[in-house]
Amino acid sequence: RGISTMGLMMVISELHSSPLAAPVSRRICSKLTTALTYSELEVQIQLESLDIMSEVLHKFGSLVQSQHDKVQAALLPLLVNTRIAVRKRTSVAIGFLVQNISNALFEELINHVMENLINPGKHVQSYITCINIMSRYAGHRFGGKLKIIVPKVAEFAHSAGENDDLRESAIQVLESCVLWCPGEIQEFTS
Repeated sequence: RGISTMGLMMVISELHSSPLAAPVSRRICSKLTTALTYSELEVQIQLESLDIMSEVLHKFGSLVQSQHDKVQAALLPLLVNTRIAVRKRTSVAIGFLVQNISNALFEELINHVMENLINPGKHVQSYITCINIMSRYAGHRFGGKLKIIVPKVAEFAHSAGENDDLRESAIQVLESCVLWCPGEIQEFTS
């Protein structure tokens, strides 16, 4: 497995300026999307698949736009995976995905994450981490969503009780909003 992962990562890094970049990245993305939907996938394979998916989305996200909906559908359920490492790597992959997804898919993603913050379950911190990563990669589109995001995240920052990790994650989201959306956040900081 490790050799396969290293080989695929090498192929992805070398493809950048090749005319084969589009078809190869689409093929890799398609296979990874299918693999990530298997619930019986071993954790190590899942983690390596998420790493490769992140790399494909980072380098070739615009070349695999036709698959963004399937990628998003495969990634979202992993935000509630029992393994913290899987949830964190899923958030990173989503961060790279938001750089190139359509406005409709971005809306769908924000709505999914916010639904899980409005009705929080045991993986609320994963959704807050995901929002934090999205705030760095989504650009101006994220700034337009601050009116629904900031009040809810601030609520978690204030009411986290004994959960210092949740409080810290919520504060990191707010800090990220100040850094990446300085104009849009002003109405919340004054």
